[in-house]
Amino acid sequence: MKTTRMLMAWLITTLAVVTAACSHKESEILESIPAGSDMIARINCEDILESAGFTRNGEKWEAGKVMSALLDELSSKDRLEFEKYISATQAIDASNVFVYNYEGDMYLTCILTHPDQLAAALEAEFGQPERSNSFKVYRENIMIRDNRLWIAEDVKHLTKVLEIAEKSPATESKSVMATFATDGSAMDISLNPGKFFARNPYMRAMGIDIKELENSHISYKTTLAKNTMKIEAATYDEDGDKIPVGDLVTPIDASFIKFMPAHPALTFAFGKVTDEFMQAILGDVPSMQRSIIEPYLMAVNGTFAISAALPDDVGRFTDPAAWGVTVAVAYDESKAGEILKMAAGLNGNGIIVSTLPDQLRLNFMGANMPDLFIAYKEGYLVASTRPVAGDHTGLKPGNFDKYYAAGTLSIPADGSFGKAVQLPFGVEGHMECENEVMYGFTEFTGSPYGFIESIISLVTDRTLQRHIVEAVAGSSADDYTEWE
Repeated sequence: MKTTRMLMAWLITTLAVVTAACSHKESEILESIPAGSDMIARINCEDILESAGFTRNGEKWEAGKVMSALLDELSSKDRLEFEKYISATQAIDASNVFVYNYEGDMYLTCILTHPDQLAAALEAEFGQPERSNSFKVYRENIMIRDNRLWIAEDVKHLTKVLEIAEKSPATESKSVMATFATDGSAMDISLNPGKFFARNPYMRAMGIDIKELENSHISYKTTLAKNTMKIEAATYDEDGDKIPVGDLVTPIDASFIKFMPAHPALTFAFGKVTDEFMQAILGDVPSMQRSIIEPYLMAVNGTFAISAALPDDVGRFTDPAAWGVTVAVAYDESKAGEILKMAAGLNGNGIIVSTLPDQLRLNFMGANMPDLFIAYKEGYLVASTRPVAGDHTGLKPGNFDKYYAAGTLSIPADGSFGKAVQLPFGVEGHMECENEVMYGFTEFTGSPYGFIESIISLVTDRTLQRHIVEAVAGSSADDYTEWE
């Protein structure tokens, strides 16, 4: 498919650019990054390349089976471009590359082990560099100074951000440095939620002030091993100490699982938001909106969960009505009664409300929407695109009970969907949040490839694409040529 080839050409070219990276003295790099950055990421490009199926042969990286097949799909020009980037890795140390966002602009930087060699390669590709503020500037956005490489919008933006970092570097932020205290990850990310959400137009429109979050950082550490990706996450305060999740939510009560779909693909749950945290959230909501939503938010008295099941008939994959989506929340009985009464009052104006023995059914006439079933059972307010039941056992209580937040992912190759599209391997995942740390993993079960190589294999597998088109779109294999 042309779209696939274009997507993957972009992917591997981006991957090659990222591998023009560094290692060496990481503190030297962090000293040149502002402490007030929205996000700072450290990438071990060697781990990324190995997970994508590359192996190192001396100073060169050699593509594995899946990547070699992908390279064969590229035009000679694109392939040559990719190979140039890969060969440039001989001039650099690819175990550390830093990418960061400051005031909405992205920057990439690293230390060069052979700056003259890389400069010669850039000059051969782009010509002689311009000189600006002691930088050698190639193609406007690639800058070299001494043993450092930057990729930025332009040298003006870079000079400004370096001046800011000189006054307040990331190394002076304990909450930032907590993320980079240990090595061994394929990727480490330090995210400032206050800075990140401050630029969110929806947050601004709602008038929510989240400046208090600017003194904390969320840390993500990702490791890649064979066909599995593992993530460890925590939130650090300004002193570099982990913030207990128990201050924000209570542990999960796994009794909700009986209301979830029988064979869910994805499920996520978290415990009751503490009254203190809820009041802190509501404190930033304008008074008019707060007076409307507060009584219903405060009526939540326990676990919140959402789950989705794939359509039983894969041929209806694109039909929203075929999906099984269920939301369940432990809720005050009196307020739940008010909500059910309001739902019943929607009858008319294109909505037909039917009163069933133990639940309401809302049918949205003429709209490409599933029916909505609403019920209050055993202390839970439940809304689902399928009739609300309370006897499902597709989830294990141990995957949720007593954690503060937890989730599962399950699309097995031998399940109904996997068999219908003939998946070569399945995908399983689980995350669990303890008081101070969240752990999670995603595994391509049965895949002989690395994690990233498994993704590339699924995206570029022509046979799988044929099966998906035939199963989901109802097209025959002969029709598939129109997708090429």
